[in-house]
Amino acid sequence: MVVNSAQTIKEITRENLQAVLKNTTAQMMLPSECSDLLMEEYMGDTEDPQTLQIQFTEMMGDFMFVIPALQVAHFQCFHAPVYFYEFQHQLTFFKQVRPPHMKADHGDEVPFVFGSLFWGVKFDLTEEEELLNKRMMKYWANYARHGNPNSEGLPYWPMLDHDEQYLQLNINPAVGQALKARRLQFWTKTLPQKIQELKRSQNMHKEL
Repeated sequence: MVVNSAQTIKEITRENLQAVLKNTTAQMMLPSECSDLLMEEYMGDTEDPQTLQIQFTEMMGDFMFVIPALQVAHFQCFHAPVYFYEFQHQLTFFKQVRPPHMKADHGDEVPFVFGSLFWGVKFDLTEEEELLNKRMMKYWANYARHGNPNSEGLPYWPMLDHDEQYLQLNINPAVGQALKARRLQFWTKTLPQKIQELKRSQNMHKEL
C-alpha cells in the first residue's frame, strides 16, 4: 500500500489507511485505540492520497529506526561521547526509481562509508557525491582511530549533548539541532501516557 506507484497512491484514502493502521498497531504490540493517535499525529486532517502515503512511510520509519536510534543515543550520552547523524542525500542512481520526496532510505549511507564496491556494485557518482564519499570515509576512519570523527578539512561534527546537535550528511553537510524532537516526545512520552490512561480506564471498567 505504500509502494511508489500512481495506482497505489490513487487508492489510498483516510478510511482504508485507518484500517491499515489498526493492523499496524497490532504488529507494533500497541492497543488498537492507538491507531487514532497515530492518525492524528502523522496524518492530521489531510485527505490527499500522496500526503497520506508520505506520512505513513515517515511514521513507520520513525517507529522502526529514528526514534529507537535517538533513544539509544540520548542514553549513551551519559556514558560516552556520541556523534549522531542523519543521512539526507538521495543517490543520483536512485532518483529514477524513488519518489521525489524521499531524501534517503535506510542503509543508503553504507556505500558512502565503505565504498560502492562493498555492495559489489560500481555506482556512477557525481563529483559532489565523490566528495561526500571521501568525507564520510574520513569521518568514520577518524572515529575508529581516535573516537572523534573530526579532523582538518572536514565540516565540523559536534557531539550530541544537551544542545542535541547532530550532523546532516548531505552534499553540503550542516549542523542540525533537536532532530525530530516533537516526534520523540510523542513516542516516548505522549503515547505511553495515553496507553497508561487507557489501561487505567479499562481496569476501572473491569472492577465495576
